Amino acid sequence: MKILVTGSTGFIGKHLVKRLLSNGHEVRCLIRETSVKPVEFINSVEWYIGNFADPYTLTPALKGVDAVIHLAGCIKAKKKSDYYSINYYGTKNLVEAMQKACKEGTKLIYVSSQSAAGPSSSPGAPQRENDPAYPISAYGDSKLAGEIAVSKARNRFNVVIIRPAIVYGPGDRETLLFFKYARKHIRPVIGFKERYISMVHISDFVKMVLLTLDKKIESGEVFFVSDGKIYTTRELFKLISKLMSTWIVPVPIPLTFVCIAALLNNAMGYLSGKVTMLNIDKYKELKALYWICSSEKAAKEGFSPDYDLKKGLQETYQWYIENGWL
Repeated sequence: MKILVTGSTGFIGKHLVKRLLSNGHEVRCLIRETSVKPVEFINSVEWYIGNFADPYTLTPALKGVDAVIHLAGCIKAKKKSDYYSINYYGTKNLVEAMQKACKEGTKLIYVSSQSAAGPSSSPGAPQRENDPAYPISAYGDSKLAGEIAVSKARNRFNVVIIRPAIVYGPGDRETLLFFKYARKHIRPVIGFKERYISMVHISDFVKMVLLTLDKKIESGEVFFVSDGKIYTTRELFKLISKLMSTWIVPVPIPLTFVCIAALLNNAMGYLSGKVTMLNIDKYKELKALYWICSSEKAAKEGFSPDYDLKKGLQETYQWYIENGWL
């Protein structure tokens, strides 16, 4: 199968492309001019330069493909319009380019986010696909808008939308922060309250993408993906500290402090042009207590995770050590 992957140079993209290649697929990667090509597969894929702001630059990469896996997105920005320019308008332009370059029935897998649905109301009520979506951040709003953009093409293309929980694994810089905190013997407790989260190992997430790629699924379907369990941040840090053979203590951080830090980062971002992960938009998500979802619908399609959190963190930690990240 000839497959176009956007966002191939990111954490998820690298793992996905390598798995596609190992499964014998012919892979094209759509990148920006400034993107750094991963050495792992630099000579094994076709590279195309494109700009999501201009649909005409996207059509050469789309001609003749059997499937498109749209991973590319904006995860941090100074203002709402910056999220929308990529996550909504960029996705909309990709669909427009597909309508001109791709045959009817082409598979379009859109990797959205749990943020598009919003948090749950309690630890006993994980988000499900049929629940109303109530994003609480500009990022979540823009990803939901991206879902709407691809859904409008569900009668022409075979559209599948995947909303992953927190994706972690070898090469993930976000999970690395938890290990760095543990190395300093710290377990941050934001707002003095425990957080509940769903997670999925990168190998299992890629497994779900491949399942939806190979299986005939009704166009327009949406799937949450997690390892099927719900964790607290206390459990997460407990496992990490055990792996590192260290001790940690809880350090309560008032939400007011987090908000002030986010506002300062936003102000510095406007002045310097650089954007940090802790901004006011991220603060809105950090306030929520229950970022949990159910993957029962995915399980009915045949998805079965190979990793629980203990096994996944062990592999991730080993990778960090071997690659000098810790």
